Amino acid sequence: MYPVPSKGILNIVTKYDGNYIIIDTSGKIIKSVNLKADILNTIHLENLEDGIYLIKKTDNGSFKAQKFILKK
Repeated sequence: MYPVPSKGILNIVTKYDGNYIIIDTSGKIIKSVNLKADILNTIHLENLEDGIYLIKKTDNGSFKAQKFILKK
């Protein structure tokens, strides 16, 4: 996952296909995205406020939540 901190675009390569959610520090789901395995996935977050967020696979499989920082 890069760049961290992000200025509004987050690039992710994951081992797991599926639906992922982006959560703010209060636990509120901010965005849902579908990511494909083994390719570069780009997520646009320009409309979010600066802060700390988590991205998490919705089925809670092998993927643990990953923290990232948004700072524009």
